[in-house]
Amino acid sequence: MSALSQRAGMSLLLFVSMMILGCGKSTPPVTEKRDSQTGPVTIAGSTSILPLIEACIGDFRKEFPTWHDVSPKLTNQPTLIETVGGGSGFGISSVKSGLVQIGMVARPLTEADRRELKECDIQLVGIDAVVLAAREDNPLFASNADVTLEQLRGLLLGKWKTYREMNPALPDKPIKIVCRDEGAGTTGLVESLVLQDKQIEACASVMESEGALVQELATDRYAMGCTTLREAGLSPKVSAFAIDGIAPTNNDVANGKYPLLQPLYLVTKKPVAPAVEAFTSFVMNREQETIEAAGFVPVRNPPASTPSPASESGTE
Repeated sequence: MSALSQRAGMSLLLFVSMMILGCGKSTPPVTEKRDSQTGPVTIAGSTSILPLIEACIGDFRKEFPTWHDVSPKLTNQPTLIETVGGGSGFGISSVKSGLVQIGMVARPLTEADRRELKECDIQLVGIDAVVLAAREDNPLFASNADVTLEQLRGLLLGKWKTYREMNPALPDKPIKIVCRDEGAGTTGLVESLVLQDKQIEACASVMESEGALVQELATDRYAMGCTTLREAGLSPKVSAFAIDGIAPTNNDVANGKYPLLQPLYLVTKKPVAPAVEAFTSFVMNREQETIEAAGFVPVRNPPASTPSPASESGTE
């Protein structure tokens, strides 16, 4: 690993460590000044988008080994791009405070978010969906793989403690709701669209990533949880419920019929550094096939019910 890469990684690790320890309530001191023309570019936020962005980074570095390959105005330094997860809320706060240059956000932006990001550019990268998922031998899924929004709300608020309470024909086994942490985009979307801004009350286990949540669902037939359609599709043991009779198929996500859509954003603080702009432009203009191959709906044909990039400009 080069000295520059080591310094970049240590600097980002320090930033993230300070946020985790609670020091991120105010902007921490910057220990290393970043050159806006050489990188390294730093990215943090949603674990839903993270695998996609890492794939885009791989494509970007193959095509442009140095920043000078991107533009003769940039210097001949390697195209170093550092990433870390942490959730959508972490991505927003990290960009605003200057801890990182790009935030990954996987949830609808609230009015409070827009106010917080008024000095930022916000780009809609793609669309995912949030699904209620479980194993196919889960008692509820096996009996009826279609729930209403009202039933989903009841599950997340703890209306039923056992499957039998929900349906007398089901076994007298506890319902185990598995959740993401509070800063996750899936949590924010569910609390906004399903729970009408109430918090999830029935959470038995909290997971720090979508992958960990799906793994928990795959190992426990009595567990259910909300995750992304893409992540659920990566496990052969986990399936998604239909909501109000609409299954989360690619077509019904693309046409906006499925009710729980999850927009995927990249957020950058203005003025945008040349290296940062080069990478985000590459993602938006060159990586739409990669976005589609990753299981997301690309922005060239976003659902009508999804905010367009223009409507999410970051200004009031």
